[in-house]
Amino acid sequence: MEYKVVAILPAGGSGSRVGIETPKQFCKIAGKPLISYTIDAFEKFDWISTIAVLVAAEYVKWMESMLTEYNHSKVVILHAEGTRHRTIKSGVKFCMRMNTPPEIVIIHDAVRLFVDDKTMLDVSHAAWKYGSAGVVCPLVSTVVAVDSFGFLDHALERSKYRASEMPQAFKLHIIEKAYNACGDFDLDFGTECLHLVDQYTGTKAHLTEGNTHLWKVTHKRDLYAAEGLIKENMQSNIITIGFEDNPTLEKAIISFHECKTVKDNCLNFVIYYHQWNLTKPSNTDRCLNVDNSITCSKAIHIIKTENAENDFFAIRNCFQTSINSTNNKNISEMQVAVMINESTCISDLLSLLKSLVSDNNSACTGQVLIV
Repeated sequence: MEYKVVAILPAGGSGSRVGIETPKQFCKIAGKPLISYTIDAFEKFDWISTIAVLVAAEYVKWMESMLTEYNHSKVVILHAEGTRHRTIKSGVKFCMRMNTPPEIVIIHDAVRLFVDDKTMLDVSHAAWKYGSAGVVCPLVSTVVAVDSFGFLDHALERSKYRASEMPQAFKLHIIEKAYNACGDFDLDFGTECLHLVDQYTGTKAHLTEGNTHLWKVTHKRDLYAAEGLIKENMQSNIITIGFEDNPTLEKAIISFHECKTVKDNCLNFVIYYHQWNLTKPSNTDRCLNVDNSITCSKAIHIIKTENAENDFFAIRNCFQTSINSTNNKNISEMQVAVMINESTCISDLLSLLKSLVSDNNSACTGQVLIV
């Protein structure tokens, strides 16, 4: 990137429309708080230097604990204000106070978990070129106006309109100017940054077409939909390590799950392959070591042994030691060992792996299974 970029994630909402006590951005889905998935999506972009997350004062300590637990390293926690625009303005002021202020700020809702590389790059480059940029999607339903008596007044021609989505991006000096020029009514009742910038700086936003995954978790049903998508992604976001001696099994796993190759350093599932040989103590000591350059939520260790029943207790002890090892702290949630031998049916193994990945149950940690 030829310019510095900072992301601002307003996360001060109460989640009243979801109908639960905990604000939706802090609800756990598929084992992690919703906001953690959004932060993950932004931390993967190495060209974003800082992620400013603005939360209500009573959730600051919770956020600090969450950042430590899930290894979020780019985040700065700020206090949210009483309204959306006042919160974003606070984030803009933070950017202005930085030793080296960014040229571009990206604004994104903390409850929009799914954002792809192309959308992020498109909106950032458009903001650099035009000063203001946003993402839009086609309207799903027709928009109508209702008169004061509750009758249809008129309907908008749907093809001429778009739904404004996130992320949005701006040159810092432009959005700062807009927030400095607007009044209390805008700060208290406005919601659209693109309109604010247009109204107070005359900068027209360049709009790019987004995809269907940019939706916002608003209602309780959206939490279930988000969890379903996350679990679906987890099943494909798997890498394999250590299968040099068993490429046939690796090929079967990759084909079965459409796994990704090792190219990211933060993934959901890693499947390791180990050869167990008690005649080589050094090999036993290293048997369940993991690749410390890779951070993942969960790991499945496939351990091939000549006699699963005879080796069970030795492998279980080694596995428990491995889980407690400081070298394996880059696996944050679940580790399971699966023992196989020459006679193991591959289809049975694949069925078990699919079950472990789909269930995504951290309570399985420490279990040693025999196929």
